[in-house]
Amino acid sequence: MSTFPLFAPPLLVERMKYASALLLAASFFTPQSLAQTGTLDQVSPYASEVPGGQSASFNFDTSWLTWQASVFAGMDGILEGVEFEVTGLTGATVNVAIFLGSPWQAGTPIWSGVLTKTNDLTELLFADTTAANIALSTGDAYTILINGTDQGMWGTGSFESPVNSFYGPELWLSAAVFGPEWRIGLHTWMVGGGLKLSTPGAPGGFMALFVSGATPAGPVAYLFAFRTGSYSMTHPPPGNVLTTGLSSVGITVQATPTADVAGNYSLGANVPSGAGGLVCVQVVDLLSDGLSNVVCL
Repeated sequence: MSTFPLFAPPLLVERMKYASALLLAASFFTPQSLAQTGTLDQVSPYASEVPGGQSASFNFDTSWLTWQASVFAGMDGILEGVEFEVTGLTGATVNVAIFLGSPWQAGTPIWSGVLTKTNDLTELLFADTTAANIALSTGDAYTILINGTDQGMWGTGSFESPVNSFYGPELWLSAAVFGPEWRIGLHTWMVGGGLKLSTPGAPGGFMALFVSGATPAGPVAYLFAFRTGSYSMTHPPPGNVLTTGLSSVGITVQATPTADVAGNYSLGANVPSGAGGLVCVQVVDLLSDGLSNVVCL
């Protein structure tokens, strides 16, 4: 746990001088499919989003294997759903469920459904959970269950030894932690309420990191890191512990501006076209300690 920095440490400032020329491309980590209308919240990267040699494949096929991924909400709202990157043949299916609380969960899920491959290629499948009206507050723990149906589907994700820094919360298999190196790729989406971060523009031109839903005329902090994760920081005062959606790798505060009377603020810059894959961004409302969704390059 770290004390919330009011100013970036000198070494991190130097690292962020390079990153800041890139960070405001914090937009299109993956294209949002037509299934989602809300805000990208948590990101455990797919195989297609990590460097070569750090991708992984996970057995979504075998019916006696049950995966449970731990997730912490990064914003207030309703869970719209979770998206996976999968491989396999057309028609292959996998069972998905949502539980409140951290793994291991063995009771009745708050939502369950079946995802089906629509082609023989690698594709993104979205589990739409809006009908369950799963209301979450920033920091709430929930569990995503994945269980196969013996029809040949596999999921993608990341591997990093000795500890996976792409995404912090644990992955479980069959009631035991599946080691610190492995993470199933998943993107979660939220709708309604809370602090929101959006990114108009595109790399190669001007981009804005636009915040809405902040305390009117209150201070906000833009946090930057080189990956997603679950890094905890203490905000002095009042000393509340914030569990961010960012990794500890390169985490720093880039700016602490004041929102306008409507609770909005826009931080912008010209961003080079090669900015992808380096920096993730999250915003903190310093009066309410509310956290926005995480946006990655």
